[in-house]
Amino acid sequence: MCCRLFWFHHIKSLTKRKVIVQEAKNLEVYPLRVWLPIGGFSKPGFPGVIVAEGSLAALEGYTATLRALRWSAMAVRGEEAGGLTRRLPLPLREVAGEGMGELASLCRGAGVEALFLSALKLPTV
Repeated sequence: MCCRLFWFHHIKSLTKRKVIVQEAKNLEVYPLRVWLPIGGFSKPGFPGVIVAEGSLAALEGYTATLRALRWSAMAVRGEEAGGLTRRLPLPLREVAGEGMGELASLCRGAGVEALFLSALKLPTV
């Protein structure tokens, strides 16, 4: 499993918010023609953040899908290769209205706090 953190200037559009969650569930990887779901969290608002986990092939496909949505600013701010076990929950879910502090707490609980802090350019403890 790999984990990737995406940073966006903002995630406001309801259409984009739905695509972020739906595509994580329905991702089909070609040429394998298999479904490889993405787990993790999406935080809409300013800034928008997605912490996603899945196979490398699934994350590459998901990244391409996100880039195709045309953003003001989007960047992959961090990535780490994990082990064989999943750390983030399936399916990817939105943590709307809960704020950056709640996302940090969820990442800490899942064991990806260092990725979260480094990707947001905060000092790691």
